[in-house]
Amino acid sequence: MVRFAHERAITRKGPRRHRSLFSGGSRITLHDRADASLRIEEGFLGAVKVGRVTTTGHDVELFEPGGVTLLMPLRGRAQVDTGERRLEAGPGGALLLPAGRRMTRVEPDRSGIYLGSPVILPICADRGLPPAFRPRGATPTGSTLEQHTISLYRWLYDEVEAESPLLDREKSRDAWIESLYDSFAALLAEDERPRREEASRAEMRVRQAEEYMRAHLDEATVADVARACGVTVRTLDMAFRQVRDATPKSILTALRLQEARRLLLAPEGPATVTEACFRAGLGHPSRFAQAYRASFGESPSRTLAARRG
Repeated sequence: MVRFAHERAITRKGPRRHRSLFSGGSRITLHDRADASLRIEEGFLGAVKVGRVTTTGHDVELFEPGGVTLLMPLRGRAQVDTGERRLEAGPGGALLLPAGRRMTRVEPDRSGIYLGSPVILPICADRGLPPAFRPRGATPTGSTLEQHTISLYRWLYDEVEAESPLLDREKSRDAWIESLYDSFAALLAEDERPRREEASRAEMRVRQAEEYMRAHLDEATVADVARACGVTVRTLDMAFRQVRDATPKSILTALRLQEARRLLLAPEGPATVTEACFRAGLGHPSRFAQAYRASFGESPSRTLAARRG
């Protein structure tokens, strides 16, 4: 029967390591109050672990290397710091947390009790669930998918608490597990969609900018390029840093240097280094010579001499 069992109670104050819900262990510090207590229970739906934590408040440093977690506060509030991000949730909300280390602080409600349910999904390659992702929250007023996921996990908690016999049936259990993984993965995909769309916009801006640069090497400035792309110089700079890990100015200079080298090597190219420099849009011949040597390992005059034979 799927039910909450394996109860462990803690009343001792101060940090304490003990057998944990989490495979990597945890270190718990109860908040300082006369009736300080913590009760941990767990149930298993196949390999999925469903926890029930009842406490007067505590801090916990934990390590979960083998699974991702959906943490659902039912009473009180939970605050989680993964190192990458700090998140908070209360009743009706949930936190989606990757595998790894994190610090969690739970605060009781006005009655003095925190009740929460961490659900741990083992990482499985065939489930499409990555061990590493950006932690995120879900709220009852969020997207339809957020509301669906919270409702699904709350329904699971209620079924385990009621010791529903349906959870013992193989087909029902397998359907539950598939739904838990699918909804978790769908929320992660929803969270990534805006970043993918922004990355796509950045790539489009960079392609458009580089096309303009190549067509106007002899005269374009970064401001000209941004204007031609219909964005601000700052937006253009952010797009290049995101896509090329470089600034628009450095890319424009690199394209001009490549054009200067092409001109110097062309059979019917300019007769002098200075002419190639200016035709490629590069001023200051002395600075051009330094940049050219840094890029191609030889001076522009040597390149020109090689063309002449």
